[in-house]
Amino acid sequence: MKQYNSLQEMELDLKRLDLQKQITKEQIKQNNYLLKKSFRNNVVSSNLVKKVSSIAFIYLLRKIKSKI
Repeated sequence: MKQYNSLQEMELDLKRLDLQKQITKEQIKQNNYLLKKSFRNNVVSSNLVKKVSSIAFIYLLRKIKSKI
C-alpha cells in the first residue's frame, strides 16, 4: 500500500486515478463502437451474399428449365 506524506500527494494520486478511469471508459466506448460497426458490416455483407446467392440459384434454375 502506498504511503502519502501529504494531502496534496493523495489528491494528486486520486486525480491521476480518476483520469485513468475516464481514459479507460473512453477506450471501452470506442472499442464497443468499432465492434458494433464491424458487426454491422459483416451482417450487411452476409445478407448481400445470401441475396445474390438466391438470385443466382433462381437464375440457374430458370436456365436449366428453359433448356429442358
